[in-house]
Amino acid sequence: IEEMEAAILDGIQWYLNPPTSLSFIRQIMEMVPSYLLPNREAVYELAQFQTELAIFNIDLCTASASAVAYASFLNALESLNMTESEIEAISIILDAYMPCKNVSDIQTSLYKSVMDQPVDAVRKPRSNKSSKSMDSSSSHKMSPRSSIAA
Repeated sequence: IEEMEAAILDGIQWYLNPPTSLSFIRQIMEMVPSYLLPNREAVYELAQFQTELAIFNIDLCTASASAVAYASFLNALESLNMTESEIEAISIILDAYMPCKNVSDIQTSLYKSVMDQPVDAVRKPRSNKSSKSMDSSSSHKMSPRSSIAA
């Protein structure tokens, strides 16, 4: 029995915990073609920041890790001033694989979590590769970090 347990654990590479929001973010990033997501590093960092804040948000305790990841990802796209048509194209891909309910409510809750942070606690993405501006004045929607990332 112990040998079989060891074989199973080796086979699953000791992945015993349920997936986290951050692991879902990684999966989402893999699903989106690179031509639709030119600044992957910045999107990842913005989404990661929000998933970390979600841990402390009581409103999100019952939200699934995949829904938090999806909402964080969409907020990150909005924060990088992607157009609605670009976000819609990405959403169509994601909805086919991971439909989530109440994403807009989770997005709003994550936005409030970001806005509750002191300005010096909000990190800028390290990537400068994007041709998109991170200036809040051109953001088409109020979204996390769009008003505080400069």
